[in-house]
Amino acid sequence: MNKRKILFALDIILFLLIFVSINFIFKKSELNAQTYITEGMQVCSKSQTSSKCLENLSINFLDNFSLTEILEVLGENETKQEFFKNCHLLAHFLGREEYKRTGSVKKVFEQSLPVCLGGTFHGAAEGYLIAKKIPFEEGNDKIVATEFPRICGKESDFEKPQYFTECHHGLGHAAMFFTESDLLRALKLCDALQTENQQALCYSGVFMANADGTGSIDHPSKYGIKPEDPFYPCTILEERYLSQCYTYSVLVPYQGDLQKSIEICEGVPSSYRSACFQTIGRDRTTQSADPAELKNQCESIHDNSFQKDCIEGVAYNLVIRFGSGSPLPKQFCELVLAENKPSCETQVQAGLKRFIK
Repeated sequence: MNKRKILFALDIILFLLIFVSINFIFKKSELNAQTYITEGMQVCSKSQTSSKCLENLSINFLDNFSLTEILEVLGENETKQEFFKNCHLLAHFLGREEYKRTGSVKKVFEQSLPVCLGGTFHGAAEGYLIAKKIPFEEGNDKIVATEFPRICGKESDFEKPQYFTECHHGLGHAAMFFTESDLLRALKLCDALQTENQQALCYSGVFMANADGTGSIDHPSKYGIKPEDPFYPCTILEERYLSQCYTYSVLVPYQGDLQKSIEICEGVPSSYRSACFQTIGRDRTTQSADPAELKNQCESIHDNSFQKDCIEGVAYNLVIRFGSGSPLPKQFCELVLAENKPSCETQVQAGLKRFIK
């Protein structure tokens, strides 16, 4: 048995022991969601096989609490270390599992909250395709393509416009799941959607999943990221995919490395640079929730116009990530340089509109 298998087995044993003890201490009627969920997240934050741990955790949580109750706790604690890095992936698994239990994307969305980067919305789309049990063969792509426009329905079906957005981003994750991480096939599935905006959102989900699958043992990306060529796979794609690729895909592997991200954006074709620096700003909010730190990171960019792009990305995504009631966007805009305040506040307002019917 190799080291990875041993670690996996130990993680599963640890997971089971802790949750047996938690369930023993708290009778189901007396379970405290805050304590229970925090304990589980702490277990998986220490796991060597965190993906499988989080998948098991999603089932365990939903056996004991409603999806809304779980997401409320995740939202309250999202900035804490044991939650911050893992809550998006956990939310994916929660969305998949809840779809399995309800058989309805709409029902999952009705219970969901825009926490953890909207992961439950993405997982619900994946759950839809899993439930269809269509064999993962290239000859079945046309069958899946006919399903894609039906999964998210109409924007008027959703309580808030942002949920419609999250659903289409989630379709990109679902496309990669169905094609077994084949980027080119997955992008073609996104092309089946009705508008260019819906297609672009789907492409972003494909590119995120493609980066996440690079180096994966279970589901390796067929066109994964190449450290020696930071602009791959953009260099092999058709033109209609390049906007999302050069302004989103190229940065996914470097979300934790600000200087590398700046270097990447400086090297993309000039027509994509401004949008690329906006993505740097959005990415900062996946690494930190501290307005002062976010402000300093954007202002470390030497070019003033690109500083402004970064600030706009932070302002918008603070609303999207932490919701319309969060004080963080306003606090952030109060800190930035005077010349950047108007565009910062404009982006906050744009984000708020995504949560109004």
